[in-house]
Amino acid sequence: MTTHEKLLDAVSDNYSQESKEIFASPQEETPINTQGGGTLRRRLLTTILPTVLLPLAVASTIGINVINSETKSQTLKGVEKPLLSPVF
Repeated sequence: MTTHEKLLDAVSDNYSQESKEIFASPQEETPINTQGGGTLRRRLLTTILPTVLLPLAVASTIGINVINSETKSQTLKGVEKPLLSPVF
């Protein structure tokens, strides 16, 4: 057996042993810092999600109001135009 083959065998044996250890026992989710009020996942959920969703909700509300007002004004112009034009 050559040195190259020995090296490949050693690496593959080490890799297979590590992969067996990793996949054999599922790791439990451990809190990173419970001092600040919960896990990191929980804290990110309560801070980042509202930070992203609140501006989106405000922008959507503004957009809906703008579209409604433009639609009303176009509808009124459409109704007023035939009434004001002379009939021949």
